[in-house]
Amino acid sequence: MTATVLIPEKGYWEINRGFISKPDNIVVDDSSVFYWASVGKLVTSTLIHKLIEEDKLSLDDKLSKWYPDIENAKKNND
Repeated sequence: MTATVLIPEKGYWEINRGFISKPDNIVVDDSSVFYWASVGKLVTSTLIHKLIEEDKLSLDDKLSKWYPDIENAKKNND
């Protein structure tokens, strides 16, 4: 696992722990690459719901409200 916490104007804290491959005894380091699979969907959903809580976004908003130049952005997919 790698964790990083960024504090604006103060710097960051970072830690690496664990193994990329325990059978091969390969430990995590600053150059380790992780396969995130569908974690991006969770992050996106969390950010969208946070924006909804802050009344900056609505589940009823059309894509065209934010990206009017995307083809079919005004299309209703009900």
